[in-house]
Amino acid sequence: MLRACSKDPWPLGKLAPKVLVNGGNYEFTQDGARLLSDVLVHITRNSMDHGLEMPLVRQSKGKAAAGQIEINLEPGPDESLLLIYRDDGQGLGLDSILKKARAEGLLNSDDQPEPMMLAQFIFAGSFSTRQEVSKNSGRGVGMSAVQHTLKSHGGSIRIDLLEDCGIAPTPFQFVLTLPKQFYSQAVDWRRVD
Repeated sequence: MLRACSKDPWPLGKLAPKVLVNGGNYEFTQDGARLLSDVLVHITRNSMDHGLEMPLVRQSKGKAAAGQIEINLEPGPDESLLLIYRDDGQGLGLDSILKKARAEGLLNSDDQPEPMMLAQFIFAGSFSTRQEVSKNSGRGVGMSAVQHTLKSHGGSIRIDLLEDCGIAPTPFQFVLTLPKQFYSQAVDWRRVD
């Protein structure tokens, strides 16, 4: 995943994150590897630009200077594979999403949507909380593109909020579903019964 993102520089001052991959022993088809590379580039850019804090900010919160990204692989329904992606950053800025949705006329000023409804705005095309466009984000296409790409290949993505923080920054995870044709469970030839 980091190789797929290496053509894009990390945002100025941020360190490359530590990436942990946990779960079964899976092999991806060529199409599956390409699909995962495409979607993980967008999600990792999102983590680097929006979620993972600058090293000094992280250290002031008792975190390591470099962020951490964790991907857990689990069997899903109908022989699909679930990729559960989370980072240890500041969480989803639901307050920023609410302000932007109101400013764009997507919500009325007196609307008080549930946090999960606010979280869904990240999948809307041309929606971004960035004030300015950077090389990596701010155009509002990243998560919309991820959702479209996965859906066009029979997969899906959803966001789960991990705590009830109201509209304060909230820990979250993405759950990606990858259909069976894109992976197989690898055989461990070292195992002797």
